[in-house]
Amino acid sequence: MASANDAQRLSKIRGLPRIPSRETFLDRCLLSTRRVSMPSIPVETSLNLLTRDAVSRLNVSPVATERTSAVMLYCLDGGISIVLVLLGGMFAGLTLAFMGQDQVQLQVIAGSGSSKDRQNARKVLSVLQRGRHWVLVSLLLANVMTNEALPIVLDQDVKGGWFAVLASTILIVIFGEVIPQSLCAKHGLSIGAWSSRYVKWVMYLLFPIAYPVAKLLDHLLGASHGMFFDRAGLKTLVTLHERMNFSTERLNREEVTVISSVLDLNTRSVASIMTPISKLYSLAANQPLDEMTLYNILSSGFSGIPVHMEHHSATFVGVLSVKSMVALNYDGKVTVGQLNLENLLVVRPDVSCQDLIHVFRDRKVQMVLVTERGTPHGEPLGIVTARDLMDELIGDPLAFKERE
Repeated sequence: MASANDAQRLSKIRGLPRIPSRETFLDRCLLSTRRVSMPSIPVETSLNLLTRDAVSRLNVSPVATERTSAVMLYCLDGGISIVLVLLGGMFAGLTLAFMGQDQVQLQVIAGSGSSKDRQNARKVLSVLQRGRHWVLVSLLLANVMTNEALPIVLDQDVKGGWFAVLASTILIVIFGEVIPQSLCAKHGLSIGAWSSRYVKWVMYLLFPIAYPVAKLLDHLLGASHGMFFDRAGLKTLVTLHERMNFSTERLNREEVTVISSVLDLNTRSVASIMTPISKLYSLAANQPLDEMTLYNILSSGFSGIPVHMEHHSATFVGVLSVKSMVALNYDGKVTVGQLNLENLLVVRPDVSCQDLIHVFRDRKVQMVLVTERGTPHGEPLGIVTARDLMDELIGDPLAFKERE
């Protein structure tokens, strides 16, 4: 009792709140039990009940808080896992969407497609022109980072390494590879155009790692500028457009023939299209221009006729233009050699048809003589006219006329 009285006296002196004694505390507890009409129980029993209730309250609160935190962490890890799967699928699909586009084909679409396709092609080109390998390395690096982070996050939820690896593998294959790449393979141009801005963000975000690796690939493999076709490839491509395209814009037979013939001009020589000397219609220089000669000239159907020397059918002196004979008086007193003859150019037999087009255009001639050595004194092999070259371009004129 002395110690209790001393404590109360000290509390009053120091201004501290009064500390109730043990008996006062027990009296207050009993008074509270009487107010709620509880049955009369001993004091010690009441203390035990109150103490047990307080302890139970103190023990329940931390357990509930721990369970709530565990659920929140589980939901957070699950949400992060879903985000990682979606990001991995997006990067995998975008890799196919951008790397599956040929820059030459994109330039063709940007210049000749519909308005929507032209806009999409320009957006994709704006990304690929910064560096095809830079785009590839950035998307692959982002994809690997998300795929590697997924098992780590799942391992915190399932508490098992093998199950986390198996679950992440299934999620990545189905939702991160198969479905995104299937969509991007079919709609690669539109998806690439929509995501072009975000791909640029990824490229600049991973710039310190991706750009040096991309430059190394450019040095080792060379920068990619798209697929180009040689003449044989273009000819095959044009033929496939005729066979496989069923739209109204497909190439018809005549267009394919002309395009294929133009592509073959550089590989075909004039010897393959010339008229041999043995089948050539020509006139001697001393041939008089009478009615019979005029009839034979008009019946030949040629606009120009080669003229050879008298008694030397293999030595040509020029070309007689049929249209220059309109105003002449055909009384048989004028010979073919006395007319104004055009010069007859001489070419070698191995000259390509494409080079022959330049000769006809630049020299303003309609006929050339093919000799063995390409000189006027060489052995004549045949004659090539502009009409022969045109027939080579469009094919058989009679066949076109019959189809019409």
